[in-house]
Amino acid sequence: MLVPVPAEQVDDWWDRVEPELQRAIRRGGRYTSESIKRALLAREMQLWLAVEDGALLCACVTEILTYPTAKVGNVFLAAGRDYAKWAHYMLDIEKWAKANGCDRMETLVRPGFFRVLRKIIKDLKVPHLHLEWKIG
Repeated sequence: MLVPVPAEQVDDWWDRVEPELQRAIRRGGRYTSESIKRALLAREMQLWLAVEDGALLCACVTEILTYPTAKVGNVFLAAGRDYAKWAHYMLDIEKWAKANGCDRMETLVRPGFFRVLRKIIKDLKVPHLHLEWKIG
């Protein structure tokens, strides 16, 4: 089951989800867990938990982005193990985004998660590749 966590309950869950999110945060290197928690508490981002039989399968963080020509549901972080057990919950997040006026979804994923998502999301496209490197 995918559970949205209201901002007023983020503190109740934080000690349980922060270690999962931390793995994704370290990989990205742009945010800290503290900065994400502040955004969740300020309702700038949303926390979602995929829970089955009392076990946390995944923690996701979403945000709604407004561009000049589109309102987009962004899955900002998705952290968990065994993608195949919880990737289908992205469709529930898509429904939430649509209910909030979004006309598309976006996310930045690693290749392994992409391979799982393309089996679940019918019109998944890769409009460009995100490349990065450190300057130094």
